[in-house]
This record gives sequence, structure tokens and C-alpha cells, in this order.
Amino acid sequence: MHIHQQPNAEKVLSLLNQSGLPVTGLQENSFEDFFGCGEKNNPAGIVGVELHEGFGLLRSLVVAKESRGKGCGKSLLETAERYAQSKGLKSLYVLTDTASGFFARMGYLEVALVKVPDIIRNCPEFIHLCSDNAVAMRKDVQVGHFISIYP
Repeated sequence: MHIHQQPNAEKVLSLLNQSGLPVTGLQENSFEDFFGCGEKNNPAGIVGVELHEGFGLLRSLVVAKESRGKGCGKSLLETAERYAQSKGLKSLYVLTDTASGFFARMGYLEVALVKVPDIIRNCPEFIHLCSDNAVAMRKDVQVGHFISIYP
């Protein structure tokens, strides 16, 4: 599975729109901390990491329907976790309406919204973009939790 950093912004936005995921708050420079799987100019899946003073927020993990079940989502998430670790983050947070089972299988634990650090809770995704059904989850990624480091 080929994973690459900073996939084509136009294709990222197209994939997010097709999947019904929010694009609010994403700007051209937002994609520096995004990863894609497959072709760089036409990614089959993407994930982003927002960096916030020791914590990270996963943004927009999505895999195109025709590419699901092939390990793209898992590879993207593992890459995002190694990247977060390489940036010195303590924990990664994700807010999800539909994928809590996937994240739980990947080691994320459900956390009450009031337990999410203010720096993450004040992100636009938490304030404006989450539904009432959204579940917050966390995984610690500090050094010592992984063997490999993002190159």
C-alpha cells in the first residue's frame, strides 16, 4: 500500500465531499499534514492530522468505497499515528459518527467530551461540525507506544 504525504488538495476535497465529510476549516496549507493512499494525484483514501500544542486531532479519515477492505484505512491511520508521534504529540483525538468500531479495533478509547483537552475541544470540528451522535475517542501516541518512527 503506497502512502504519501500531502495528497492533491483538489482530490482530497472531492473525496471528502463525495463521502459527506466536512471541509470547513480546511485551507490549502491544511494538507501539509494529510496523507493519502494510492496515487498521489488521485488518492483512494486520506487522513489528516491537526497539530495542537501536544495533542492532535484526526481529520477526515476516509477511503473510497471501491478501495475499502484492502488495508488503506489501517495503513493511513498507522501512518498518521507515527507522524503524530514524530511531532511529539501525547495523544490523538478523533470525533466520529460512524467509525467508532474501527477506531476501537485500532486501540482508540471512547472519552467523554468534557475530558477532551480544551485546545482540541475548541477546534472548529468540535464546535461546529460534530453531530449530537458523535463519539470522541483518544489514543496515546507518545514515545514508547510505537516501535517505528515516521521517516
